[in-house]
Amino acid sequence: MDDRSILIVDDEIELAEELGEFFVSMGWQAKVCFTAPAAMAALEDGLAPSCLLTDLRIADHDGAELVARVRKMPKHLQPKVVAIITGHVVSETEAADFHADFLFVKPVDPVIVMEGVERLLSGAPAPDREAMLRG
Repeated sequence: MDDRSILIVDDEIELAEELGEFFVSMGWQAKVCFTAPAAMAALEDGLAPSCLLTDLRIADHDGAELVARVRKMPKHLQPKVVAIITGHVVSETEAADFHADFLFVKPVDPVIVMEGVERLLSGAPAPDREAMLRG
């Protein structure tokens, strides 16, 4: 598992590709999927990113379901950091229910996402939930 690898899952193709290109330009390895089944297939085929960044609403699927499935994978295969992005208003209580390390509200600033993920990967404590919701 590369410490600077990310799996981005979003059915907004342009946004997903832009995020992938940004992370690659910053020295990360990035895989972009546009559906939850494609992301799970990649993970089941051995992709082991250090971070999963998924939209909360992905076409006919729920990003929270994807996160729940990832959390059931063997620990050594799970991404170290899980982040959710959403265009919907989510309360602090709902955010905690997703079992994600971060929750960002769209439009997301890729620099802030990357800095937050890198902070957790380095072993620094996570920011408080209110800061996560502000993105």
